[in-house]
Amino acid sequence: MKPPEGGPSVPATGGRAVMFPGQGSQRPGMFHPLREAGPAIGRLLEQADHILGFPLQRLEEPPDGGALHRTENAQPALFVCCLAAWHTLRARQPFEPRVLLGHSLGEFTALCAAESVSFEDGLRLVQRRGRVMAGADSEGGMVAVLGLPAQVVEARLAEIPDHGVVISNYNAPRQVVLSGPATELERLAPLLRQAGARGVIRLKVSVACHSPRMQQAAEELCACLEKIPLSRPRWPVLSNVTGRPHGEPEEIRRLLLRQLSAPVRFEECVRWALGQGAREFVEVGPGDVLRGLVRQIDPSCRLTGCDGSGTQGAT
Repeated sequence: MKPPEGGPSVPATGGRAVMFPGQGSQRPGMFHPLREAGPAIGRLLEQADHILGFPLQRLEEPPDGGALHRTENAQPALFVCCLAAWHTLRARQPFEPRVLLGHSLGEFTALCAAESVSFEDGLRLVQRRGRVMAGADSEGGMVAVLGLPAQVVEARLAEIPDHGVVISNYNAPRQVVLSGPATELERLAPLLRQAGARGVIRLKVSVACHSPRMQQAAEELCACLEKIPLSRPRWPVLSNVTGRPHGEPEEIRRLLLRQLSAPVRFEECVRWALGQGAREFVEVGPGDVLRGLVRQIDPSCRLTGCDGSGTQGAT
């Protein structure tokens, strides 16, 4: 099989697709199974506390429990949690993944898992990303629109002028996410339900990710990203912007900056992996959001999850 242009080679047959979730999948207690995962993971969590300048465990405890959902905290916390779960999975079940993909923040986690960026540099980058995104938008939000194809949502948005709302995630055939001013999202919700949406659900995200409101954040992140050494991934890692594998370091930098203000094309990423023969998708980290999306895209796939506890569910 011809390797993707500029990227790592792809195994000819077999292999798992490994997925890392994005902001919104964080939850209190997500570090608990990892603290029992052995000394290597314990050292990783201690290193993370040192890099961040505060103990991650503090975010899960009262009175700071609500702080976990703030963008500047959720992103580094989820990055660390998912990578710790990844190392736990690989230690227990050594395997060569066919492809790695992540949703939004999860793309950064996937690049670190694929050894394109070091853990220390990746965590500092994600911490900076969370801060600049939180600072760029104090009045934004995101909602998931369930049960409508993207074309219907796009048509309905086009009928209403000057709302500042865009599609920020193309997740599955009948699920998209909107980003924009929180007040406008609230105003649009009943109109989308009238158009046939079976749900319009506000996400646990405090900014309008993957929208033009993040352009300032991308400009601020650029200086940090330029200083961080990157290499070609050990395994293919899919870009949320293109739905195709990342290539050389400069291309990775360019696409990671674009990702902040461009829509996440998760469905395209999954379909690329399916086209390469992947039939098992492993979600690494808390929750099962991504498995639910893959199930909508192709119900025949085998779906498993690993949160670091050693227990895996398969469907």
